[in-house]
Amino acid sequence: MSSKQLALSVLAAAAAVVVSIAPTLAAVPTTAAVEGVLSSSGGGPAADGGYAVVFAIYTDAAGGTAVWTESASITAKGGQFTWQLGSKTALSPSGLNLKTAWLGVAIGTDPELPRQPIGAALFAQRAAIAEALDCSGCIKATAIDASVLQPYAKSTDLGNYAKAADLSGYAKATDLGSYAKASDLDAYAKVASLAAVAASGNYKDLKDKPAYADVANTGAYGDLTGKPVLAKVGAACGTGLVLNGLKADGALDCGPLQVPPDYIDEISNGMIWNQFIDTFAGGSNIIIPDGNGAGISNSLAFPDFGVAQAIWIDVDLINSDVATLTIELFGPGMSAPYVLYSKGKTGQALKTAFNKDTAIAAGDINKDWIGKNIKGNWSITVKDPLDNQLNIADDGKFSWAIGIQTLSTKKIQIKGNMIVDGKIWGTTICGNGVLEKGEQCDDGNALEGDGCSAQCDAAKALKTCAAILAADAKAKTGWYTIDIDGPTGSTAAKTVVCDMTTDGGGWTRFWHFVDPDGITGERQADWDDAMSFAAAGGIKQWLVKTYLEPNLNTGVGSAYHNAWILNLTASKQGHGFSYFRHSEQNANNIHRYNGPGLVDSAKLLPNSNCTAWHGSFNNGAYLWGEHRWADTWSVGWWWMSHCGSPSYHMLIIHHDYDYGANYGRQQHLIGTDKSPGGNHGGYDEDGGAYEFFFK
Repeated sequence: MSSKQLALSVLAAAAAVVVSIAPTLAAVPTTAAVEGVLSSSGGGPAADGGYAVVFAIYTDAAGGTAVWTESASITAKGGQFTWQLGSKTALSPSGLNLKTAWLGVAIGTDPELPRQPIGAALFAQRAAIAEALDCSGCIKATAIDASVLQPYAKSTDLGNYAKAADLSGYAKATDLGSYAKASDLDAYAKVASLAAVAASGNYKDLKDKPAYADVANTGAYGDLTGKPVLAKVGAACGTGLVLNGLKADGALDCGPLQVPPDYIDEISNGMIWNQFIDTFAGGSNIIIPDGNGAGISNSLAFPDFGVAQAIWIDVDLINSDVATLTIELFGPGMSAPYVLYSKGKTGQALKTAFNKDTAIAAGDINKDWIGKNIKGNWSITVKDPLDNQLNIADDGKFSWAIGIQTLSTKKIQIKGNMIVDGKIWGTTICGNGVLEKGEQCDDGNALEGDGCSAQCDAAKALKTCAAILAADAKAKTGWYTIDIDGPTGSTAAKTVVCDMTTDGGGWTRFWHFVDPDGITGERQADWDDAMSFAAAGGIKQWLVKTYLEPNLNTGVGSAYHNAWILNLTASKQGHGFSYFRHSEQNANNIHRYNGPGLVDSAKLLPNSNCTAWHGSFNNGAYLWGEHRWADTWSVGWWWMSHCGSPSYHMLIIHHDYDYGANYGRQQHLIGTDKSPGGNHGGYDEDGGAYEFFFK
């Protein structure tokens, strides 16, 4: 706060200053009080403390020389101050012989502020000069005849009379206006009108007295009403029961101990838990068709994890414009979907947990499923109706999973060491994906109608994926249990992948192999077993899919590199691998091709890298080739078909097979149009994956 600001506030106070002069009966005072308020620049009181001030009296409003000055140190509290002018430099009566007087104030080192006129009170100082005057020609009291003053009251005669000062405590007539007159009190009760109880204060003088309850008169517990129920003496709960309360007649209300289902961690000191968070993955890297209003769907069979306490859906998606997408979710038995997302964001990526981190657009998953078991088939659909990719059929991809917090009825977790004195007996768990003792099948769920019953009984299993699709037109691609030759056949039921979408669906996968480096081999015996399984199903067609990288085959329905269908010749349908293999013992290396007569026709599927068959090889129907590598029985250079645009073998499985040993050196080539290299046919052997289906 600057002194200038303070001075301005004092100036305002100085203009309204009141100078007090002592009564004329006393000696004329030589000081005059001045009061003021110091304000801060913000408008509030100045800080408490001392301030240097110079007061001055002038004859003019501006200019001239001060006739009186005084330096002072004032003390402000709450902004207010008081100072006695003349307390340091006396106010001279002769010095106040002025026609007009102006008070100037300067605070600190700041210039003096505009002067303010001084009122008449300060000129009372001049009375001191009057008291010192000698009276010349005045009439003295001795010159007056006493009889002249006789009618006038002497001061001694006024002793019994009140002075004006003595009446200050009395009310004036004008002060009584708000008080009641006697006439105004007529409507009020007089003492005579009051009931006797008003005078006596005695309860007995009351009229219509309330009746006491009996207990008020007797003080006896038995006279109480609504008495609390007391337990019957000698009563007890039975073995294994706890006291829940008392019945109306005092009998004990006993029952079994009631413990909340999720209270096991509390009563076990945090050592045993039956609440879990599980995530079950759906498809991975699923291609999103561009400009397809119907969208792309993917499903999963959610296992029996227990009762849901929380549910969320993880989605990791990329697309050229997520603002155009819609994501829907169907739960078991639902005819109308939940809308997880509907054109709500901008950008090219969407990664979130719906119903957890991000609210869903429509529907109430919690209302429908919390407190229930969510096992069953769930499916998700991603719709991209905007066709904005020039000459490209796809626009991004997505992966998804369902997360759940459960109050499990299937498992517990023990935190810490478990010490067991006796044996631990296990039980078979149907639906855990493990074929255990007493199970005919276990396809990882407890659903009916998928070839493996909720009791893991395969007696009702259908023979092929085509049969399952025929029985249920809405069946989704996934794992199913089939019994290829029926319940009375020699071939055991088997859990396989069913492709329910490619070229009409109903394809049964009987073999797949992943080769990460191009040299990892599978057992020939395993391949023979797979072929025998397919032959038992009455194989008529083969569906072959190849993938450039092994990880692309980790999810059912992944995008393939090439896919094609081989329609087998009637005489070769329903037979095993030996019908498609030519092997013999020769001393020299030879090439042998078993082409015509095995495949009637071949069909390339959409989105394959190969766009046209090689005409010299019967348009894809020219099948196997064999290479002789040693003096033992062998099968090598075993290709499926030959692509013409671009030109390469579609699939080569190279075996150096010795029937005395289970397998020897093996190499795989997933057909590509890469630069020449490797050992065989001028193409790289960098590994990949392939799948064989039949129906």
